[in-house]
Amino acid sequence: MGAKYLPLYALSLDLRHFALIFCFADSSDTDDYVESLTDILQSISGTLQNYYNVTLRCGIGIPVQTPATICDSYQYARQIFRNTESKDAIIAFDTDHSQENDQEFF
Repeated sequence: MGAKYLPLYALSLDLRHFALIFCFADSSDTDDYVESLTDILQSISGTLQNYYNVTLRCGIGIPVQTPATICDSYQYARQIFRNTESKDAIIAFDTDHSQENDQEFF
């Protein structure tokens, strides 16, 4: 479903969790990535809610340039995912996030 907006890879983590890796054409496309991904994820969430009565909660990581750094973006997404609520179901990691507010991942 998200692939109609951007190329992506979907990875199942377990029965209730999955990760989506969106592929941007170049780094200039990531300037407004939060807005783009939020729109895409809201569309996917609406479809899942209508067809399956499933609520989608998402944490959005940071854009990275190499496959080796996808794990960094994933960890940021996991960290911000803890802050999702029903009213704020899709939130992105703030790259200006101060170091003193960072929490341990595990």
